[in-house]
Amino acid sequence: MFEWLNRALIEMGWATDIARPFVATLGLLGTLLLGFGVYLLSKRVLVAGVARSSRKTRMAWDDLLVANDVPRRVAHIVPLVGVYAALPAALDGYPLAIDLLRAALLIVLVVLAVWLLDGVLDTLSAAYHTLDPRPEFSIGGPVQATKLIAFLMGAVLVVSILLGRSPFYLLTGVGALSAVLMLIFKDPITGFAAGIQLSGNRMLAPGDWIEMPRYDADGTVLEVGLTTVKVQNFDQTVTTIPTYALVSESFKNWRGMEESGGRRLKRAIALDMRTIQFCTPEMMARFEAMGLPDGWDEVPVPAVDGAAGLTAVEMRADTVAGLDRGPTNVAAFRAYAEAYLRRHAMIRQDMDLVIRQLDPTAVGLPIEIYAFCADPDWLRYEAIQAEIFEHLLAVLPEFELRVFQSPTGGK
Repeated sequence: MFEWLNRALIEMGWATDIARPFVATLGLLGTLLLGFGVYLLSKRVLVAGVARSSRKTRMAWDDLLVANDVPRRVAHIVPLVGVYAALPAALDGYPLAIDLLRAALLIVLVVLAVWLLDGVLDTLSAAYHTLDPRPEFSIGGPVQATKLIAFLMGAVLVVSILLGRSPFYLLTGVGALSAVLMLIFKDPITGFAAGIQLSGNRMLAPGDWIEMPRYDADGTVLEVGLTTVKVQNFDQTVTTIPTYALVSESFKNWRGMEESGGRRLKRAIALDMRTIQFCTPEMMARFEAMGLPDGWDEVPVPAVDGAAGLTAVEMRADTVAGLDRGPTNVAAFRAYAEAYLRRHAMIRQDMDLVIRQLDPTAVGLPIEIYAFCADPDWLRYEAIQAEIFEHLLAVLPEFELRVFQSPTGGK
């Protein structure tokens, strides 16, 4: 390319051993200046152009390209490719310099290509989570595995360029060291396999609320990575769990509860057993005025003294061994609690709703409320649960019942 300049300098009286290096230097400088000009042009066209278009369009992918610096990384590669192609013409007659400079450029290009692939993978991952903020299949592990493979292949290419050997020659040597590599990369390999199993079986995804007491994890999954899973606990701390531990050990995932739209409400009120009594006629009249559901006291009882088949209503006035066989104030309270929850707007009526007795203990007779709140959000769920139990505790005196406390302070 610059042969004509070389001949012109020789004809002007320049010595050949001076003219040729001078022309080669000019050619190298011209190639570098040309590459710098292409770099400035590519920055203006790619970086600035994509940034302007991303502000004008409603599409998210171009914003993600800019956010992950992909156009600028491409702008670094384009001029180097041009310089690499122009070097033989610029340094004609200096094969050793051409080989050395092209080898150096190849190493830089490999590094930049891996850097570009890293940005592209980050863009694809961000775009995937933009389409679905809580995807069932997490691509964090596969993306990190692809990055790791790209970095390893880039390192192999750089070494092969430095040694002047084919990459396949190096890969053959790597195969002989596979046992050592398996030991070095044990965690990434097991983590990658565990990540595929977690995502494939829909066991875990970013955004899930999980509990794993062994690792003090109780919060929202931030990221399912190649070797670790990040969990942000409710106290704003972050716990990292080995990915393979989520496959080899048990953990609780609350996603099913969130997807069902109902969060279980299960809590007991311990009644002081000294306040349990049969309902008197005055109490029955008062309970009727409270709007208890019809038939709440029509609970079949076992036959006693030939009274087979009689209900509690029919036996209310009967006396067996001197005891009134009518319903108790606990039964009235249970009926009231169930009716209250049946009317409550934030209780799922299509799910289980049970008011039951548990085994009497040293702290009283537990009456358990088992229902499902219609709002699974933690803060609103706690407020609804508190409102329900505050009401039930406040209404207990109407049934002449008292909550057990230790010490009770009662007489």
